[in-house]
Amino acid sequence: MADRSKVMGIKQVIHLEWINKLTDLILAGFDEKACRQEMFNVIMASKSNSISEQSCRTTVGIIISIWFPSDSIVKEYRDRALEALRSNPKERFLIQWCMIIVTYPVWFQVSRQVGRLLRLQDQITQSQVVSRIVDIYGDKEPVHRKTRYVVRSLINWGVLHESEKLGKYVLGEKHDLNQAKHIGLLIEAAIMLSPDQKLSLDIFRNEPALFPFNLPALSSHSIPVNRERVEIYRYGADEVLLELRH
Repeated sequence: MADRSKVMGIKQVIHLEWINKLTDLILAGFDEKACRQEMFNVIMASKSNSISEQSCRTTVGIIISIWFPSDSIVKEYRDRALEALRSNPKERFLIQWCMIIVTYPVWFQVSRQVGRLLRLQDQITQSQVVSRIVDIYGDKEPVHRKTRYVVRSLINWGVLHESEKLGKYVLGEKHDLNQAKHIGLLIEAAIMLSPDQKLSLDIFRNEPALFPFNLPALSSHSIPVNRERVEIYRYGADEVLLELRH
């Protein structure tokens, strides 16, 4: 799997309702071309979204890439995510989150900085997030702009709320995670985004990018991952390293 840790890609605010519509189409049997056309029609018809046809096509391209990836490993992951969505639609938010972070790592990076800030203070600002992201991607105008798109997307997804104070945001809705199979998808996504596709279980347990979720206690002796995709190495009584199989 190519190093995609610095991939940004998000050039618009990504509405959760659009991603959900796309997966509805895929589950209904629409192929990529049909999904692309239908999503163009949906977004252009959206009363809350006044954009040009060109901007709409850009947005559709960003969204389509999430569920029709080019990377072979992400494709295999997508197939399992789609099956999980088909078998348990109630876990749709988690599955959408997994797919967007493996497609656009900047979403994960911005979420990580948001999570870190929320551990320190009740209210955060967009400029605080941007100042942390430029340390990773560089102090360039596109980095500022794309970071703002992700922050606005997090608001649209409901995990951040605008506070009563202008320009400040607070923690939004938290999602409980209960099903082991779906927690396994989230663990695997985090491994895919880690250096060398290796991740300590302790780091995952404390990952600030997962601030929208209430994680259950994860025992080092019962880790809900796909063993065909993830190798587990145990050191001592409770130290566990997870590595993506190649």
